[in-house]
Amino acid sequence: MFSCGFTWPAQDAHLLAPLAPALGAASAVALEPFLLDPHNLRIKWPNDLMLGSGKVAGLLAQSVLSGRHMHLVLGMGINLSGQACLSQTLKRDIADIATQLRSNTTAQDLVCALALAWQHTIDAVARDGFVAYHDVYAKRDYLAGRRIQVTQHGQVLGQGQALGLDEAAQLRVLTDAGIKMFDIGDVSVRLSTTQDDS
Repeated sequence: MFSCGFTWPAQDAHLLAPLAPALGAASAVALEPFLLDPHNLRIKWPNDLMLGSGKVAGLLAQSVLSGRHMHLVLGMGINLSGQACLSQTLKRDIADIATQLRSNTTAQDLVCALALAWQHTIDAVARDGFVAYHDVYAKRDYLAGRRIQVTQHGQVLGQGQALGLDEAAQLRVLTDAGIKMFDIGDVSVRLSTTQDDS
């Protein structure tokens, strides 16, 4: 686990929501050069990283307003090893990155690459919004095409087929009532229990 602090213009507070998926995309791109099979790394909206069907890393962003700037703290936890034990303990698929890394890669290599990517992403999103990361995210979208369920505080908000993100980083879901859009917030997204991966 590690965290980094950054500043963000207060007038761009409305861009904090699309920043989260952009950071997920940037994190995936930053880690790919260290992986034996980079195509196996995907992003689960808004910014969890998946290896195969297991979560390998999660990113959390917190902000505090101070004058004309916001202070951002970005933190990430990466499962370095222990996949079998973690999966059994948590009773769900968990991945670890150790067996997927190229030789001689260190944790410090990963942290440096991620921190630099985050700084670049913060600057880019403050300038251009999510649009610069839309295609990058789409190529690595773990949920796209899958049946999912969106919940908030245990209540189902929608379920259907994930259609990817729009240019404002909202999750698009094709439900029985048509396409619904979901913003980042206290929302949980899981694969539907009726999901057919065949």
